Amino acid sequence: MSQGELSGLEPIATGDLAQTPFAHLMLYLHRQAQGGTLCVTDPRGGVSRVLFNNGNPFMAQLPWEAEDTLQGILPLCGLAGGSYAFYAEELVPEPQVVGEVDPYTVIGASIDRHVRDATVESVVEQFLTVRLRIQRGKRLPRLKLPKSDAPLLDLLRAEPINAQNMIAQSPLTPDRTRRVLYAMLITHAVAPFDTKQLEAHKARQAAIASGPPGARSNPPKVRRVRRSKKISFVKANPTRSLTGVPAPRPGSSLRAPMDNSAGMDVENTIKLAEHMLSKRSHGEALFALERIARHHPERADIYALRAYIMYDRDARNSSEMPETISKLVEQALELDPEEPRAMFLRAIELRNQGLENRAVRCLRQVIEDDPHNIEAKRELHLLRKRAG
Repeated sequence: MSQGELSGLEPIATGDLAQTPFAHLMLYLHRQAQGGTLCVTDPRGGVSRVLFNNGNPFMAQLPWEAEDTLQGILPLCGLAGGSYAFYAEELVPEPQVVGEVDPYTVIGASIDRHVRDATVESVVEQFLTVRLRIQRGKRLPRLKLPKSDAPLLDLLRAEPINAQNMIAQSPLTPDRTRRVLYAMLITHAVAPFDTKQLEAHKARQAAIASGPPGARSNPPKVRRVRRSKKISFVKANPTRSLTGVPAPRPGSSLRAPMDNSAGMDVENTIKLAEHMLSKRSHGEALFALERIARHHPERADIYALRAYIMYDRDARNSSEMPETISKLVEQALELDPEEPRAMFLRAIELRNQGLENRAVRCLRQVIEDDPHNIEAKRELHLLRKRAG
């Protein structure tokens, strides 16, 4: 398709890469599970077209040679200027590279040579005095950072630390530390530790989630792009489980903790609640969680488990998700967009609303986390059977 033919189409969103870097656009499309073509115009000349399916780039037409999709789109992360336009249509008739790539992996690879220092600074400086900690889940492994970055990750795992102290104490160079931290921040692999700072962080993320600059307020529904059989897909390693834990071993301790914020055994309480859920003692499970929830508003898994218990008790056979459960799911996904229980419940809610394509994507993500999750597999099978 020529540039003239392209000009006759109406984009969903347009903007300036100086304000919204390519990496940030890619993450936005990934989180929205969008399908379509992102056209990037380089101010030095040339247009790149990257086709997205379910939020992942998997085909590209580029003004330079490339071995695969990852290597092909990496230079786009370093553009200091130019413009972008996102179209619902498939506009890559003659792709140079084909193969799905995880946007997180692109981010992790881009910080070596294809990231703007000004972009890194603008993100990191917001967290100079904010204590950070690594978020639970698979986002950090998806970045595929080299082993040489491990000492920095160990420093962050030791205790919550702000960006200023992290840069000062890091075994890595200050420049590399900032770049690694930047990658973890924009992918939410790390998040603020303190409650007030976490709320401010959530407010910033809510503003970002409203859409990239130039997006139309009511964009048309984006169609799903058909996958090519020749495409190879990147699979995430399963790391977490959605379903409850088995019953405790004889003699093990699963007593509810004392109601105080200092000595509260959070993990033990969560296991206790999961065990009660497996026995369908919903009231006792919720009571155990409520004793720790108010002291740990930063824990996405607590919100998600409370929602799942209510769903199992009140809404499993309902065609509508109660508002109390939906609110807990939203809170969990704000803190951790990949929290498995919350993602499963979001899939059920989308299924009930008739948004089956989006529900399928959520279920696939849950199954990637836990390939042995029978409940998610059953729901996915029913949706596929219904679709014919």
